[in-house]
Amino acid sequence: MKKFLGSVTFLVLCASTAFADISFTVVGKIVDIQPVFTRVNQQVPQQQCHNENRVISHGGSGANTAAGAVIGGVIGNQFGGGDGKTAMTILGAILGADTANRNAGQKRVEQVTVCDTVYVNQSGNVVNEYDIIYEVNGQYITSRVNSAQGERARVGRSQSFRVTYQPVN
Repeated sequence: MKKFLGSVTFLVLCASTAFADISFTVVGKIVDIQPVFTRVNQQVPQQQCHNENRVISHGGSGANTAAGAVIGGVIGNQFGGGDGKTAMTILGAILGADTANRNAGQKRVEQVTVCDTVYVNQSGNVVNEYDIIYEVNGQYITSRVNSAQGERARVGRSQSFRVTYQPVN
């Protein structure tokens, strides 16, 4: 039984090391750094403006009507005599108020600039990673690192890094 348990233990240990990652730390000199570009698309807001004609109406106000009545009354008072003068004053006031009210309610066309925000697709390249090429004992090893590590790396600098690989069965 002891031989059997020993054999099983040995096989388990051998099998587990066959599937384990092997990693070690080496020191290499950086000989090249290459950015790795990623294509990105994004929506960029833009303002688009155009001119258009709009109808503007000015509604009559009480002040316009009152001013028209006063002016019409003053003008009407210039005509007639006696009771006719009073009638002309009243008629002038009525016509002046009506004219002021109609003119204030006139519509006019005005050109205005109208702007809208639209979103336009733009694509471009951004650097997300870097390929750093190290020389280690005459061999070249490429390591892909994130942008922060790649931006700090300098050609000619010696640097330690971890190499990890998994043996193929």
